[in-house]
Amino acid sequence: MTQTQKKMPIQKTTILPNLRNIAGDYDVFIFDLWGVTHNGKQSFPGAIESFTELKALGKPVYFLSNAPRRKSVAMDQLIDRGVPRELYVDLMTSGEDCYEHLRDRPDTFYQGLGDRLYHLGPDKDKNLFEGLPYKNVDLEQADFILNTGTLTFEDTVDDYQEILEKAASLKLPMVCANPDKIVLYGDGEAICAGLIADRYKEMGGKVVYHGKPDRSIFAKTFVKFNMNGKRVLMVGDSLGTDIKGAQNAGIDSLFILSGIHKQKTPEQATALYPIYGVTPTYVQEYVTW
Repeated sequence: MTQTQKKMPIQKTTILPNLRNIAGDYDVFIFDLWGVTHNGKQSFPGAIESFTELKALGKPVYFLSNAPRRKSVAMDQLIDRGVPRELYVDLMTSGEDCYEHLRDRPDTFYQGLGDRLYHLGPDKDKNLFEGLPYKNVDLEQADFILNTGTLTFEDTVDDYQEILEKAASLKLPMVCANPDKIVLYGDGEAICAGLIADRYKEMGGKVVYHGKPDRSIFAKTFVKFNMNGKRVLMVGDSLGTDIKGAQNAGIDSLFILSGIHKQKTPEQATALYPIYGVTPTYVQEYVTW
């Protein structure tokens, strides 16, 4: 993939007081959604102000999310959570990437899948296979599992253990439409499809993930939105997906502490970097202009 910026590597993470300080250093800004733009219920005022100011400066804002749903659905949800459509250019989701793979079957893994899936997730995520030649069947009749997450925000991985054990005995491959493990929801947290997929993988199950931190989702985003050759900054709250993904893609990153690492100060967060094998370019407590 083409490098999207021409900057010397920064060896030390800089504590950033506000986004305006570095707005002139980048051509494009990619923001995560949950934990950065909103908390699952409402948008963060600092994020909305930043999008507004970046637009005024002619700096395009895009979203790259591990949401396990189609792009159009994610756009509608942003409006509901107080993010005006005119403040960003476009978005990409792991769900959209998953949908495109289910539709196009671009590799041997997808070409080897049958047409009967077991959907592990809420009904709201059925848009990932609606209109495609797949049948949603019981686990015993399925060729593979499509994992989009938990049925409720209160569920734990253990609530799905019986399903996973049965699936493992049937040797069903799993498609995971969201690699995230934890997400901020209101004032609390909820587990995501990635945590369920990781458990299944530990049990010996075959899992294919879509979304950050995989380099391919960044490559696809750069091509879709003509970002190659531009100076790009990724703004995210997850070291394991947003920041790791930016590092994999060779772009700078701004680590936000208002999401899943919200209990950490910028100084305390430093201890987390070696755990995830990352060094963010910048760190900020929350998005502020």
